[in-house]
Amino acid sequence: MAAAVPEPNADPEHVLDDLLAGRPGILELTRSLTSAEPRSFRPLLADEDRSSPYDLDGLDDYEREQVRRGALLVLADDFVDETEWGGDDIAVGFRRADDFSEDFEELVTLISAHYGEAVENADELRYSDSGKAAYWRAGESTLVLQVFVNYPGGNIELHLWLAAIADQA
Repeated sequence: MAAAVPEPNADPEHVLDDLLAGRPGILELTRSLTSAEPRSFRPLLADEDRSSPYDLDGLDDYEREQVRRGALLVLADDFVDETEWGGDDIAVGFRRADDFSEDFEELVTLISAHYGEAVENADELRYSDSGKAAYWRAGESTLVLQVFVNYPGGNIELHLWLAAIADQA
């Protein structure tokens, strides 16, 4: 039986806090992702009508090209409405983006301690306006850590995803 993976979006901030504090440990989490039964997924964005990254109903052909097979965990997400950051404190949204970037870098260090240096790869889980991703080989999977930053309509959308992409058979 495949290992249980925390449900995406269940409580992402709690998962991230535990990882950065060393509980339950990035190695345990990555092993649960790489040993989970592969499923098709596409990470969610705030404006989508899907309830889960594994719900692929209603995708067009372009969106279907971005579907991956494996397991995904949402480590953190945030949506900063333009009305929240666009007034007197324009920097609030960018500070949150910096926080996501710092968490990304810390997780890269933790994952690299177990899997070695990240390998080159340009295939993000989803393409973003401003973001970055890191990749590691883990058995028959590729681990992907991505910080996704988009600026839709003056808002700021932030996600931090960790996924295990199954090798294609």
